[in-house]
Amino acid sequence: IMRNAFKRANYVLCLLLALSGTSCINRLNDEIKEGSILISFSFEASKAATKVTKNTFDIGDRSGIFAMLTGNSLDQQRYIDNLLLECSDNSKLISKKEVYYPEGDATLDFISYYPYQEENVSKGSSLLDVTVQADQNKTANYSLSNFMTARIGNVPNSEKTVKLEYKHRFAKIKLVLIPQEGEDTDEMLKANPRIIATGFRTQAVYDLQSDKLSSVDDASETDPQTHSDGGQAFTLEWNGKIYTCPLPSATIEEDTELEICINALQSTSATLTGVIANIKEWELSEQGESENRY
Repeated sequence: IMRNAFKRANYVLCLLLALSGTSCINRLNDEIKEGSILISFSFEASKAATKVTKNTFDIGDRSGIFAMLTGNSLDQQRYIDNLLLECSDNSKLISKKEVYYPEGDATLDFISYYPYQEENVSKGSSLLDVTVQADQNKTANYSLSNFMTARIGNVPNSEKTVKLEYKHRFAKIKLVLIPQEGEDTDEMLKANPRIIATGFRTQAVYDLQSDKLSSVDDASETDPQTHSDGGQAFTLEWNGKIYTCPLPSATIEEDTELEICINALQSTSATLTGVIANIKEWELSEQGESENRY
């Protein structure tokens, strides 16, 4: 949790940008039938990383996938309906049941998302409720807060594996506590300071058809975190005292990492200052770096 070279403590959390049904194949009509070519899936990263801290899914991670005949929308007719895919080794995604391309020369459009939800997107809708976990100190919750999607269209019948390229739909905020004069990094870490994000929305709606995130309160709002009610801040519990650091002004975009340096000093003031160190594409964590997640 401490970089000896820089004497600073790092904390990472996932935030929103604003910061069941049984899987099955639907017979669309009497003319559309399953063929004999099995559909197989694999995944790849859109940039340097796919998961929060690694460049691959973990074995056992689960995602969901839909498929429509090209030209059909998800809220109308689905050829594959929320099929469960589970990560195995060698970047393969194993489907819960075998699925086959339709007969003839029809092509398919695939939409996948992570993490998997057993509750199906209701018929006649394309909306998926998404959320971040409140306690991201738990590794599983931290991973489940990393909402990702993958899309590929006009896929013809083929024995080739369908490669799904996932991208982050949220942003990652990295908090760096900088001990000020008179403070000691080792003593700070022994005190195990706790950081809580306040004022951020934790729920949103993702439209699988339009590929847009929106506020739960306003389906037309495309930047739910920016328009959140109340001030956004980070609360630091440290040696029995509570300090607040308002979120510095920034444009937070999906698939990016925002690093904020907080000047940590125990004093009679209840407010800490923070500055944005950098905003960059969401990349792999540095080798050998430990991270506390909240």
